[in-house]
Amino acid sequence: MRFIKTAAFACLSLQFALFAADSRAGEPGTDLSPSPTTAADSRADQAALDAGVRAYETGNYKSAAASFREAIKAAPQDSSLHHWLGKCYGRIAENGNWFTALSHAGKTLKQFRKAVDLDADNYEALRDLVDYLETAPAFMGGDRQEAEHLRQRLEALRYAYEAD
Repeated sequence: MRFIKTAAFACLSLQFALFAADSRAGEPGTDLSPSPTTAADSRADQAALDAGVRAYETGNYKSAAASFREAIKAAPQDSSLHHWLGKCYGRIAENGNWFTALSHAGKTLKQFRKAVDLDADNYEALRDLVDYLETAPAFMGGDRQEAEHLRQRLEALRYAYEAD
């Protein structure tokens, strides 16, 4: 019974983190449309990226994830693609049962980390990583201390965005 309560709490925490990540209108770096500098530059890669964005925006997260995984094969160093894939995994976790939530939470965290590792100035990815670390329980990768450390970096980026 205790495990079920813990899993339910974890699912709710993850849902809150992902809802917060998608509900920030007007903040710096909230335009998640594909950038013109995306490394996915061939027609097929661009088609996969566009299909992923369309599928995500219509709530078809599994299809979107497949498209982003395909685009990542061609452009594995593209931070924005990893961020998009992490958001897809997060939505799949949010909309699934507790087992799905548990299995996709780690994938979400991994992709957010990869996006930030590839581009430390990716505001959206860093913001979503911080939110995840703050709200997820420890057994799902939550880490309040790491989140606080990264939040300082996030605030510095916010200041840089506002100065421009």
